[in-house]
Amino acid sequence: MTANDSTYPWSGAAKEYFIRPDGTFVGDFEGMYRNCEDPWGQSVEVSRSPLNRIITSRIAQLPERRVLDLGCGNGDSSELFRTEGNAEVLGVEISPTAVANAKARYPLCKFEVASATEVARFADMRPTAICMSGLTWCILDGFRELLASIEKRFPGALLFHTLTFYGPGMQKYGTEYFTSLDELLPYFSPMTIEETFVHRVYPTDGSCNTLVVARV
Repeated sequence: MTANDSTYPWSGAAKEYFIRPDGTFVGDFEGMYRNCEDPWGQSVEVSRSPLNRIITSRIAQLPERRVLDLGCGNGDSSELFRTEGNAEVLGVEISPTAVANAKARYPLCKFEVASATEVARFADMRPTAICMSGLTWCILDGFRELLASIEKRFPGALLFHTLTFYGPGMQKYGTEYFTSLDELLPYFSPMTIEETFVHRVYPTDGSCNTLVVARV
């Protein structure tokens, strides 16, 4: 993916700390959270996302509601899952600054500093739902390993995976892995894919947000 388009609210931060315009991965997420108050626009986007409304509705219907929120950022998604999904939530984020922000803002959720690929650390939580909101572009090299770890340790849980795909000519990073929802779906095997959703948030350029709901 690339961050050339100024219509994306996070594009300035992305170019410096996430992915350069030429498609080079930077991945300085601690630097991003130290220098950008809301680098992904989460404080607004999380609550108005139609895909998050689907997620919270599904979580609220679970008989037991323990949510592991991987790549939680400043904690806005974790708080949404807690309040709208009526769930116990543990948010995991690699940036200590983001976790400190999350703890200060949302004291009724729990937060820990860790890479999402260290998911085995949280097996004792026995989550009934695992959320990955836009995380996958950040961990492409470890994505298959993470899914395998989730499958091994959390059988029966629901996995909610959201990811944005970008229009023709916009995406320069990660294209050797996948460029569309159809190319992403085989990665979830042997999990059972229950539903998929597509929200075309930027219809003029072909970009879309996607949600995969899979039973581990």
